[in-house]
Amino acid sequence: MATVSKLRQSWIYFKRAGIFCCVAHCITTHVVEPVQCRGPSMMPTIEDGDLFIAEHLSRSLNTIHRKDIVACRSPIDPNMLVCKRLVAKEGDRLQSSQLSRVPRGHVWLLGDNSDRSTDSRSFGPVPHGLVSCRLVYR
Repeated sequence: MATVSKLRQSWIYFKRAGIFCCVAHCITTHVVEPVQCRGPSMMPTIEDGDLFIAEHLSRSLNTIHRKDIVACRSPIDPNMLVCKRLVAKEGDRLQSSQLSRVPRGHVWLLGDNSDRSTDSRSFGPVPHGLVSCRLVYR
């Protein structure tokens, strides 16, 4: 009888742990997650190693605005997440680029430290689908 009780307790424990993991995964994938920014491209706004709370709802609701700092998959290395400032959205005019306007479905991202940033000046407009979240709280 004691073995059945221990098996039942184990089952309940693993069931709750599974539910917790599923909920945690859904929250970090679709609502908020911690993001650590590395490198000098956003200095002095963001120092190397700063930790942020990033939210995904703005991307899902298409409410990311110009001047927001976003994290996106690097167009050069999709395994890397980069933190940049969104400076122009589709249709916006560009002043210091070979392009005259940001193409449809794309954004223009720049690092605050232009001398040490690899950004849209290097890799061009970024597809909006690569933008994963907006950094909201340090």
